[in-house]
Order: sequence, then C-alpha cells, then structure tokens
Amino acid sequence: MKSIDTNVEKTLDRSNALYTIILHEIYLIEHESSFKNTLTKCLSGISFEHSNSMMILMATNNYTTAVSLLRLQYEAVARGLWLYFTAKETFLDKYAAPTVVKKLPSDFPNITDMINEITKAPVKGPREMLKAFKDVTWSGMNSYVHNGFLPIERFLNGYPNELLVQIMQSSNALNIMITTVLTRMSGDINKVNIVKHIQDDFQDCLPKLELMTQI
Repeated sequence: MKSIDTNVEKTLDRSNALYTIILHEIYLIEHESSFKNTLTKCLSGISFEHSNSMMILMATNNYTTAVSLLRLQYEAVARGLWLYFTAKETFLDKYAAPTVVKKLPSDFPNITDMINEITKAPVKGPREMLKAFKDVTWSGMNSYVHNGFLPIERFLNGYPNELLVQIMQSSNALNIMITTVLTRMSGDINKVNIVKHIQDDFQDCLPKLELMTQI
C-alpha cells in the first residue's frame, strides 16, 4: 500500500485531534431538548460522522470515496443551519412524523432553497460562510458524487498531496461551522470561547477559502 505523505499525515493527525475536542467539549454536552435543537444536533452528528469517515478513508488511501463525502457533509451542515435559523415550527413537526420515501414533504427544501433562506435570516456569519464554501467547491463536489470527470482523472493520475490536505481542511471548516451553532444552543459563553480557541489553535488544518482550488 502507498505510504502517506508527511503533510497529509500531519493534517490527518491534526484533523483527528480537532474532531476529538469538538466531540467531547461541545457535541456530547447536554443541550436544551427542544425539537429544533434535537434536529440540529442530529445534523451536527451526521456532519461529524461524514468527517470522521473521511479521515478513516484518507488513512487507508481511499481518496475518491473520501473526497466524495465532502458533498454529503456540506449538505448536512447546510440543513442543520437551515433548521436552526430559518425553519418554521410547522415544518419541523414533519420530521417527527413517519416517513415514506416516495411521499416526502412537498416543501422539503433543496440545498439552493436552504441557502437562500439562510441568506435572508437576520444572522451574519453562517450565510456568508455557506455561500462562500459552495461558490468555491460546488462544481468539484458534484463531479465526485456523480462520478464525473474529476474522480476518474484523479483515480488514473493520482491525487496531489496539496488537494488531499485541502479536502481535510474543508471538512474541518464545516465541522467548525456547525459547532458554532451548537455553542449557540448551549447558551454557555465558555463553550463559545472554546470554539474561538479551537479556531486559533488549529489554523494549520483550516482553509482559506480564497486560496482553495477545484477539488
């Protein structure tokens, strides 16, 4: 099996350390058990699961599948933010009802709808981050999910180490994004400060969106 590059390995180790801190310091604490909070925490957990799975796949050189998970994680984070900031209570109730796959709610929003609604919400930060992330990565993420040109080309010719580092950094940024919502749910200023310290301490494994290239 191909040995892992030093920079990729370092980013992987740092990403796993970041994940562990977020999990134990933020995610696993008790939150107010409103239905909105429960659903938001559920989407947070899904995001963390996608991210953790990505790191496991990176460690075993299964890069194509690892990269593909970024799209799933992005949509989990977007839906979590949408649920928390803009979803109406009448819609939230539909999540509690028994679901038939062929009869999903007709007003179940797609990713574009959710971002548009978040953009109109009276809260700064999440809307800008979601839109900026989507603008930079969407085309590439779609290519991987639909087995388009990019995954085929990368599988044949190899994945640049810089790209693999960038994908992990992007996943970490999504985790930070949804973690800020969890801290808001907690109402604990100490948790808010923890996230601020995390962002400072883990700058080496977080991205600068303007420097990102196509995945």
